[in-house]
Amino acid sequence: MRGTLEVLTVGDAVPPTTQSQLSEREVRVRSADLVDGRLAGSQTESDQRIDCVVMAAEAVVETDDEPSIRLEGIRGEPAIVAVTEGAPSPSLLESDVTAFVRAVDIRSRADVLLNRVRTAVASKAIDGGPSSVERDEPVDDRAVTEQLERATEALRAVQRVDGDPDRDAAETIGRLLQTAAEQLDYPIGYATRIEGDSQEILAAVGDHAAIDPGAVDPLEETYSRHTLEADEPIVLQDALAEGWDDDPAFERFGLRCYVGAHVTVDDDCYGALCFADREPRDDLEIELQRSIVEALAERVGYELERRQYVETLERRERRLSGLFDEAPDGIIVHDADGTITDANRAATELLGYSRDELIGTSVFDIAVGIDPETLRDGWESLSAGETFSLEGVHQRADGTTYPVEVWVTDFDAGDERRFITMARDITERTERNRELERYERLWRQLPIGVCQLDPTGDGRILDANERLVELSGAESKSALLEISVADFWGDDDTPSFERVLEEGSVEFEHPFETLDGRTIWGQVTVISRERHGETYLDVVFKDVTERKKRERELEEQRDDLEVLNQVVRHDIRNDLQLVQAYAKMLERTVDEDGKDHLEIVRESTENAIELTATARDLADVMLRSEVESQRIALDATLERQLSEIRSTYPDAAVTIEQPLPSVEVVGNDMLDAVFRNLLKNAIQHNDTSVPTVTIDSNREDGYVHVRIADDGPGVPDSQKEEIFGKGEKGLRSDGTGIGLYLVRELVDDYGGEVWVEDNEPRGAIFVVRLPIAEATTDDRDADARA
Repeated sequence: MRGTLEVLTVGDAVPPTTQSQLSEREVRVRSADLVDGRLAGSQTESDQRIDCVVMAAEAVVETDDEPSIRLEGIRGEPAIVAVTEGAPSPSLLESDVTAFVRAVDIRSRADVLLNRVRTAVASKAIDGGPSSVERDEPVDDRAVTEQLERATEALRAVQRVDGDPDRDAAETIGRLLQTAAEQLDYPIGYATRIEGDSQEILAAVGDHAAIDPGAVDPLEETYSRHTLEADEPIVLQDALAEGWDDDPAFERFGLRCYVGAHVTVDDDCYGALCFADREPRDDLEIELQRSIVEALAERVGYELERRQYVETLERRERRLSGLFDEAPDGIIVHDADGTITDANRAATELLGYSRDELIGTSVFDIAVGIDPETLRDGWESLSAGETFSLEGVHQRADGTTYPVEVWVTDFDAGDERRFITMARDITERTERNRELERYERLWRQLPIGVCQLDPTGDGRILDANERLVELSGAESKSALLEISVADFWGDDDTPSFERVLEEGSVEFEHPFETLDGRTIWGQVTVISRERHGETYLDVVFKDVTERKKRERELEEQRDDLEVLNQVVRHDIRNDLQLVQAYAKMLERTVDEDGKDHLEIVRESTENAIELTATARDLADVMLRSEVESQRIALDATLERQLSEIRSTYPDAAVTIEQPLPSVEVVGNDMLDAVFRNLLKNAIQHNDTSVPTVTIDSNREDGYVHVRIADDGPGVPDSQKEEIFGKGEKGLRSDGTGIGLYLVRELVDDYGGEVWVEDNEPRGAIFVVRLPIAEATTDDRDADARA
């Protein structure tokens, strides 16, 4: 087993990569093919030495007449290693095969095969008989023969121990120890792991209190120390006779007979394989024992190495599986026909299938928005390591679809070509693109002008929509982009670019001279924005020429209304008061027949005077540009109007249900007009001989509700909204509806509401809801408790 090994591989039993790796490890590899059960095309020289032949298991089963393989041209009887797909068959175990190795364990792993070859060669050497063993002293041939038989049977028995990949390595090694110890007639066997200055027992057989799996001892006190220090396996027949009586190992374990060899894993010393006996053994064939324990140690090293390899593969598989399943994009694996062989979690969630449902499905059942021929052409055109991408549509299990971007790459699965397809849901991106297209259409079709400016220099126009081209009077968009905004914006009344950049945004209105000579008014908003490290000005230009024209017209109408208001307030009202005074003087001189006519004159005059007062109030409201809200005492306002209405209508019964709330509400000096008009309305529209009006109030949620109830004819439901309209008259009213319109306008300005309800048994209730001035949380809590 020392020097270069001569190995012959038959057919494709050993992958080319593994053969190449063997050649780098002091192994001379040759190859041959199998033709009609005979080796043919062997790269060997005639009558050359071959230490081991490696071939497929199915090629070595013997027939009744002769072996199925003739190793012609090969000197001697080399060891045979059979490569199996699983556990050896019973017929294979009964054949002359020296050792077995699984095909999956030697793919790109020369160390595994090399360990098995060395074990087989060692086993074959042992099996060669007494003459194959060199001895320094004469030994009883019968003892040697017996040891040879035991060694041969031990190696064969060990070969039958199945290295199940699902079984723990320590359990497999324990079976190997049990088998070998029984065959070699050793009561104790154990395998150790050496780490630093300590020894740990991995597996053990036999009865020894200090040798149990998991036991840890200082390396200095163990037999393994001597094994590791030696260049070759140690064979100790009698420790006492050989001067070990004061050795720490003998003092600790008391083993007089000991055989041990290095266990190597990945070319590093891992530990030792040991067989021992408390009693001395003076009949051991030393070289034979060295060979057998070395062969067994190599088998143990192989099992440990294979277990490490399996664990590495399992860790890698878990890592890759985790990456596969946790990938945010859907990943599908399929063959050259498009049949799905695997899918990750994201793919199942996106498509609405379970993994089992997807496996076996065709990608063409999913990729409904991608032409099948386009996909097949893409697959065929792929070279190793290349990727192609495209966009399409995938269909979910429920029939709905969604847009995807797909990347496809291929890989070699060993037996056939496979493809990995990664699909990303681009629904959001598609929606963003559609949104961008909508914005671009909106940009082009906006009824207002929009452009983007370069704030440096004189403000070059970078882009503009069609409406701005039209408003500017330019012949075309390209013509507009050739000029700067300074050509029609830049006098002292417009804000500078520096101001826009400083404040971030400005708004202004200004007349502009267009490129075709027109003057238009523009409402302009300019906003400073940064994009990709550059500053731009976004400009929105709205043509307000017509609005400016209307504003001028309204100003003129406002001036006319001011004049009319002055006429109503002074000239007409003075004339009516004069008529009222003369009518009063005529009461003493008019006879009975004329008194009715005089009463009509008097009442009409009073109504006209009231109408002018209401018209005056309404004109004041309409002429005010802004309503200035104030804190107005509600109780004082109501008391003034109650006093006035009682004086004006002494025959009416006006009462208050409960004390008026002492609270300030939002209003102004026109709040009196609200209650004056409502109280007069309640009396003037009353058809009873003695009108009855009741006032009630309460606070609720930061507001005051004032309820003015009468016993008149009421208001039909169809009229409840309309009576507050401008110019709308109440039922059978001698007055006009302008008073209620004024009430609504004022209450709306105060942030309140006014409406009408039915009274019982007849009549109407006008409700005014006014906000309490600066109502605090405490006010609202008090209202809630009330």
